Amino acid sequence: MTGMKAEAIARRAANAGFGALLFALFGWVNLEVFLLTSDGTIRGQAVACGLGLYLSLTAYRRYRLWWLPLARAAREASPEGGSRLGRIASACGLAAAGFALACATRTESFATAIVVAAIAAFIPWFRSEFCVRYFFASHVLLMAGGLPVLVIGAAAQHPVLMLANTWVLWVPAAALLLSTARSHKRAERALAPSRP
Repeated sequence: MTGMKAEAIARRAANAGFGALLFALFGWVNLEVFLLTSDGTIRGQAVACGLGLYLSLTAYRRYRLWWLPLARAAREASPEGGSRLGRIASACGLAAAGFALACATRTESFATAIVVAAIAAFIPWFRSEFCVRYFFASHVLLMAGGLPVLVIGAAAQHPVLMLANTWVLWVPAAALLLSTARSHKRAERALAPSRP
């Protein structure tokens, strides 16, 4: 029972790490576009790169800790990896999800961005065979779907709203990373032998 509980914790933590990297990358691109369109200073660019790189690298460490072992086990259990049509459909679905997230950050409604970010935070990414097998390709597809909207839509959006939407993306990234850190302790407690 404790092994099953630890595996459930690991799956939740792996899923949170996937979402954290998604939000870290989208927020980073959003902030860079904001700085480029508002003639940001070199210091601003350095701060944006520092924050984006820190969140992205921390999410990558969570990938190695939680997602990678579970993905290896899934590949060993099912080496064929599903049909070609299924992989194409998953890739298109990921690009569409990236497009939707980018559109939400380009609306004039701050509430819409918050709602869509909350939905993306709770999507069970680990249930997608494509995401399990192709972690980085999944993020590339998500970014490819959203990048045109983030760049082209920047001209029509107020700079303050663009900056606020960056934090709408980075706050969930930080929250998801904190949840993965707590998951490590919960998994250790679940696997520890129970005291009489």
